[in-house]
Amino acid sequence: MSTTSSSKPTSKTKGKIEKKDEKALKKELQEYVEMINKLDEFRALLLWDPRPIESIARRASSLDVKRAYRNIKGVLYKIAYYPAEVPEMKPLAKKASIFKVISLLCMAFMVPLVILTIQKPAFVERTFGSFYVTMAINIIVAGSMTISIFMEYRLRKRLVKLYESKSFASKKARIGETVQFLIDRLGKRIKSLGFKPEDYVLKLHHRDYKNVTVLKESRGVITAIPDVKS
Repeated sequence: MSTTSSSKPTSKTKGKIEKKDEKALKKELQEYVEMINKLDEFRALLLWDPRPIESIARRASSLDVKRAYRNIKGVLYKIAYYPAEVPEMKPLAKKASIFKVISLLCMAFMVPLVILTIQKPAFVERTFGSFYVTMAINIIVAGSMTISIFMEYRLRKRLVKLYESKSFASKKARIGETVQFLIDRLGKRIKSLGFKPEDYVLKLHHRDYKNVTVLKESRGVITAIPDVKS
C-alpha cells in the first residue's frame, strides 16, 4: 500500500468522455468500489452472508465485477455454509437463529409500545393494567434482545476462531486475489477515463493490497483510493 498523496487526474480522454454518458461510466466505477468493499469485508469475517455481494453482481453493468463474482462465488458460499457442516457449531447456530427471530419480534413489539407509553400513557395503563406491568414487559423484551446479541457474539467469536484455521487460508487468499484484481482494474479505468481517484474511496480491512493510496486508518478501517500513477 502506498501512503503518498494521489496524483491529479489526467485528461487525455476528455473529448472521448464528453461523447459518452459520463454519469453511467461513474456509476459503473462505483460498482467496483461496492464489490471491493464487500469482498474485503467478507475476507475480514465482518460479513458472513454472501447475498449482499451477489446482489451487487446481479445489478452491475461492469463485466469485470460480474466475472470476479462468478470466479469467487463458490468460495463465498463454501465459507458461509461451512458452520452448518460442523457438528459442534450446529446447536450454537440454531440457538443464535432462534434468538435473532425472537429479538426482531420483540423489537417490532417494543417500539410501538414505547411510543404509546410516551404519547398515550393512560391508554397503555388501561390496556396492561398498570404502568409497572408495562415496564416489566419492556424489561423482558429488552432482556430477550440482549440475549440475542450475546448469542450472536458467541457464534461470531467461535466462527472467527474456526475460519482462522489453516484450512481456510487458501479460500481467504482467493478472496484477496479477487479484490486485488478489481482494485487494479478500477485504477486502470479511472486513469484511462481521466476521472478523479478521490471520487472512488475504498474502505478496507487489510493492508496487503497493492496500487492503493492510503488516506487514513481508524479503528481497523483503512480509507484508501486507487493509485493511478502506476
